[in-house]
Amino acid sequence: MQSSIPESGITIEQRVSKDKLAKYRGTAIVSISHLHFPHPCRQVDRKVVQQLKRDFEGEGCIKDIPKTPVPAIIDEPILQAALKKLATSAEAFRAASNGDPPRLHFASGVKFECLHGQHRILAAKEFFEPPQRSWVIDFYCTDLENETKQALREGCFYSTLYASGEIFRQIRLCYYDRDNLGEQRWRAKLSPCQEKYLNSIVKRKMLITALDSVLHIRGLWRTFYVGSLNEVMALGCDEVSLFNSTKYKD
Repeated sequence: MQSSIPESGITIEQRVSKDKLAKYRGTAIVSISHLHFPHPCRQVDRKVVQQLKRDFEGEGCIKDIPKTPVPAIIDEPILQAALKKLATSAEAFRAASNGDPPRLHFASGVKFECLHGQHRILAAKEFFEPPQRSWVIDFYCTDLENETKQALREGCFYSTLYASGEIFRQIRLCYYDRDNLGEQRWRAKLSPCQEKYLNSIVKRKMLITALDSVLHIRGLWRTFYVGSLNEVMALGCDEVSLFNSTKYKD
């Protein structure tokens, strides 16, 4: 019997890029009232939101539609209805997206799942006056592959850097999902020193079990530093971490 050959990271990246291109429907300016984030990678950080609002003011964004797009999923019938109002075809809409994106209007109550950019959109809601609350959106089909969605969630347009604890959490979630490519992408965000600490933590069965038991509590990880357990590991006090983690499980 032949053993299965692991799929290379390059092959997966190529497949993701191909799927992303094939499922891309176009870019448009959309009212932010239609945007929501049902599956955020991280909890809202008010410090980030406040900083973005200061950036908006400093850059004069109040006069312009922000140019950094947010990826979102759109149902085909909803897109077609909006294009009909605009008196244009799907092909013309996609082609126009390469220049100045058109503005699309949708019925009240229509919501689009955004894959990242929650801090930017929240900051925009608080900073802009109602007539100016719009954003540039990259639309994708609903049949976008899960790994492509994840790649977009981890895209290059994040509003801020992730804390090492948040990166650790995502690495462990990828481990349990058997998402090797995702784990590699998150590991690449760590410094060499942080990755060294991570590898040490993973080798300590009791310690990693304690940390994994609270992965579901997203709010814990923003302030967790991957290297903070170095002294605990040096003392061999893994059971202390196991005891402390039980206080947060519920």
